Amino acid sequence: MTAARALAEGLIDGFWANGMGAELAVRSGTGMVLLDPRRGDGPADCFDYTTAIVATTDRLIERTPEAAVGMARAVAEAQEVLRDDSLAATRIAGVLFPPAETGLIAELVRRDLPFYDTCLPERSVAGMIAFSREVGIVSGPIPYDRIVAVSVRKAV
Repeated sequence: MTAARALAEGLIDGFWANGMGAELAVRSGTGMVLLDPRRGDGPADCFDYTTAIVATTDRLIERTPEAAVGMARAVAEAQEVLRDDSLAATRIAGVLFPPAETGLIAELVRRDLPFYDTCLPERSVAGMIAFSREVGIVSGPIPYDRIVAVSVRKAV
């Protein structure tokens, strides 16, 4: 949302956005979507460059595994609620976001439902690591089980 405002104010020329940021820029007339790899635009490898995740520390998982599993289950349950009733997002967003964003959230949820998944597949992790290597964030491969808490994943 900040990037969409900065684009509208001429402070930036473009940005890599989530659905809400992109939608705000498009609807305001200040931006356009150049590509969306999830919908087949651009190189296929780009599909896995980003994803929505819940991150925590190894320490939390080791000390309170039930909290980590609880977070994962809560995400799975929320996704199920949204699959059944995408308007639930509008009711919740109304408490948290300004009206412009609240009015868009149900459509964004509906559009993104095919991508909701509580599992972070090895293919996705490999794609994120490849991207991270390309831009210099990491220097080498990172094993899947160093990124994904497999024990939590199995418990969900």
